Amino acid sequence: VTVVVGFAGALVLAMACWRLVRPMLAAPAFQRENFRGAQLPVAAGLVVVLAVLAAAFLLTPAVLWADDGPLLGCSVAGAVTLAVGFGLFGLLDDLVGTGGRRGFRGQEAGGA
Repeated sequence: VTVVVGFAGALVLAMACWRLVRPMLAAPAFQRENFRGAQLPVAAGLVVVLAVLAAAFLLTPAVLWADDGPLLGCSVAGAVTLAVGFGLFGLLDDLVGTGGRRGFRGQEAGGA
């Protein structure tokens, strides 16, 4: 039951964050052409980062007042650190990365 409630909460947070980030991702700086010629938004991983940050903010009272607060706090801090770190790495790759090999076939062709 806890996993289902957590997943549902994460889904609601991600959908709310998507609505906030969507207009920004429509900017030309966040658009890339895929192999079919369609324009797609990049940096959509920001939605995950924002959802994790929102969840951490909402969990702050539980961390402060729970009996196992220090353990819960370490878990939340670890999730936030990983989400922000990978999110920033992904954003850097999306915005600064070269337009060369992309996708699975591009990586496969490059011998990676």
